[in-house]
Order: sequence, then C-alpha cells, then structure tokens
Amino acid sequence: MELIQRNEGLSSILTVKVMPDDYRQQVEKALRKARQTAQVKGFRTGNVPMSMIKKIYERSYVAEEVSKMVQDRIAEYLEGETRKPIGDIMPCDAPVDWASDEFEFSFEVAFYPARLDFSFDDIIIPYYDITVRAEDIDNRIGLLRESYGYSASVETAEENDAISAVCKLSDAEDATEKYVKFLMQKIPAEYKSLFAGARKDDRIEVELRKVFPDDVDLSNMLQVSADELDALPATAVVTVTEISRFVPAEMNADFFGKVDESLSSEEEFRAFVGESAKIYHERLSLRKLADDAINLIYEKSGIELPADFVKKNLAKANKDMELSYIEANLSATIESMTQKYIIDALLEREGVTINEQEIVDKAWDVTRVQADTYGLYDIDMREVVQSRLKNEKNIQQFVSYIKEDKFALLVKTRAKLDVRQVSIAEFRELSKYGYSDDVYSDDDDQPDFLSLGAASNSLEPAKSAE
Repeated sequence: MELIQRNEGLSSILTVKVMPDDYRQQVEKALRKARQTAQVKGFRTGNVPMSMIKKIYERSYVAEEVSKMVQDRIAEYLEGETRKPIGDIMPCDAPVDWASDEFEFSFEVAFYPARLDFSFDDIIIPYYDITVRAEDIDNRIGLLRESYGYSASVETAEENDAISAVCKLSDAEDATEKYVKFLMQKIPAEYKSLFAGARKDDRIEVELRKVFPDDVDLSNMLQVSADELDALPATAVVTVTEISRFVPAEMNADFFGKVDESLSSEEEFRAFVGESAKIYHERLSLRKLADDAINLIYEKSGIELPADFVKKNLAKANKDMELSYIEANLSATIESMTQKYIIDALLEREGVTINEQEIVDKAWDVTRVQADTYGLYDIDMREVVQSRLKNEKNIQQFVSYIKEDKFALLVKTRAKLDVRQVSIAEFRELSKYGYSDDVYSDDDDQPDFLSLGAASNSLEPAKSAE
C-alpha cells in the first residue's frame, strides 16, 4: 500500500494506492471463515464450494478490508503529523470501482504552518494609558445612581415623568376604556403642554395619532394590533390616575453600601468608583492593544489558508447554514481562524498554559463585569457561574478570553510600545469602546475549528480573584 502526498501551499492531496497483495491474505481468511458457517440451499453447512463463497461474499469483503486499511493508513499519517490540522480531512469526490482489484483513494487535508516566523522586535504598537478624571468619576457616579434609582409617585407631571391613565376611546357611555402608561419624553414637543403640570384625575382630550405618533408605541400602549390602529377614533379622553418620576439614588451610606458593602462614606465611594473606572479602562486598553497587535501580526504573517478547503469544511460542519452565507463570510472567517492560530502559536512558543482554576476565575470575572455593565446587581453570582461552567460553549469562550488576556500581556511585555496618554473620551473616540460595550463582548460569530478547552470541576474563584 502506497501513500503519495502532493502539496499545494498549506493543503495537500493524499492518494492511497491499494494493490491485491495488500489485502488478499485478509480477504481469503475472511472467506474461509465465512465458508464454515455459510448456509446455501443445496449444500451442507461447511461444504459450500469456495467458488460460490467468493461469488457471494468476496466483493463486500474486499470493500470492507480495503476501507479499513485506507482509514488506518490515513490515521497513521495524521498521527505522525506535527502541524495543527485545519478542519477535517476531506475525501475527494471520485467513484470507486469495487469490481477492480487495484484501488486508489484521494483525500484533501490542510494544516496551519509548522512554525510562526515572527519577532516582537519587528513591530511598534500604540498603547493607550488612559487617565481617569474627576468628570469621568462624576459621570460614572451618575450612571450608578440611575442604576440604583427608584420610581416615586408625584403630584404634578414634568418633562421626564411616566403617566398612568385610563384612555376612553369615545364619549359614549359604553366606550372602550384602556388602562395605559406612557412616557412624557416620547410625546412630540408641540403636544407636551397637554400633560405638563397635569395632576391625578385630570381629564385631557388628545388627538391619538398626533400625541402618540409612533405606531408601535401606540399599539403596545392600547394593546391592539397594528391592523386595528386605523379603526381607532381620532380623539380620546385620557384621565390621569398616577404620575411617576424616576429618582436617582441619593448619595448616602445606604447607596454606597449597595454598590460595595465595604463603602460607607462619599470619599471612599468616589475613590472606589475612580479605581474601578481605572481597572475597567485598563482592560479596554489591553483589549485595544491585543486587537491592534493581532491585526498587525496577521498582515505581516502572509499566511493564506486554502479558501476552498475551508469553505468545504464549513459546509460540512454547518449543514443548516446556507452556502451563500458561508461564501459571504468566508474572508472574515479565514481571518479569524488565522488570527486565532497566531495567538495559539505565540502562546505555545512562549510556554504559556491555561489551568482549570484560571477558567473558573475567568467565569467569575466575566459574570461580575457583565453584571456591572448591564446593571444586574441582584443576581446570584455563584448560581450564574455554576450554570455557565456546565455549558461547553461557555467554557470555550472563557478559554478564548484567557488566551486574549495572556496574548495582550505578552504583547505588552515583549513588543515595542508607543505609549500615548489619553482621556477616557479620547480613547472612546479612537477605539469605539466605552461603558456601553461589554469588555467581554465577542464580535466573531463565524464558525471555526479550534478546540479551546474542557470543563472545570471547581466552582470557586481563587482567593486572588475574590
């Protein structure tokens, strides 16, 4: 049996040639065994002529034995290959003539480069040292006060209040009444005066489609379908039942303690917010450094994955995905795969590893940051972390985040940095990152073939992460 390899860039065509001498002995052994138990009409068991046994079984035994030999030979080849495979090996579309006694099978396989020829000395990357100013702390405090704020009933309506009311759709005694709630800020400027200064029990006549011009909002408010809007009367009478106003949390010890139980004074609180903002933006700065570095290294690497092979693998691995979608996103997918290979290769070259405790710590870190980003202050952190660590996809994402962190630190310590002092506002403008972005957001939703990690049994963060 002969294996011939024809290289084409990072991909190869493997051709396995199987001759009769390769499989004849095993097939004859299988035929003799079959003859011992074969039941053929007109012959006693064990006495069926070998010529008839061959006629009945030989072709299927040849196919079985040859297929096994080819699979074993390909597996042996892959086991001896030190390069990381790109996707799965793909059989070339060629029919097999099992009536022949000589066989030839071809497969396409591709590998990432054996080594990454790159030196950190070859690049200079901007690193943004972000300054947290007093106004930044004030802005963050404002966001926190809103997050911990509450809704209170007030007597007189103002610009940003919410109004609860009964909306009567005509003057008739049996007219439909709807219990509604709407925001003053959504009413067009020319009609705000209708409700400005309104009090409980005030009756206000409104032109429905002018006061509430957004069809979706009006449909939701009145709980009617979009098709029913045209049948509504032009005017309605709104009777105010309650006026609510959002009140930001007061700057007191109770509020400080809700943000962090160790805080009790405004001085401590402001210092805490400032330090939190600094840590948060250091994360973003490292993320920007990693993004810029991998883009630069990718451009310099000159690595070109075999696009057609990648496309075929994507189609095989994502059978429910439209081929047109795969083709439209193929370039982005290949770029993502190549960049992940580069990160893995550099981390491996530097001897960087990931352990189970780091995965658990990252699960806690991600959950804390996302809870703070989205104002989810009442969730049970341990329950969320425990649930996330049971999901293999989450595990893979945590490992990916850890790799990004370690890659960023590797770049920061090994590359030549062009350090630039910037404010938070300047950094947001140049990077498009900010409080509205999740530090752990993942823009890359393209499929790839990287195996990133395994689940952890421990659910507690390391003490240094607490």
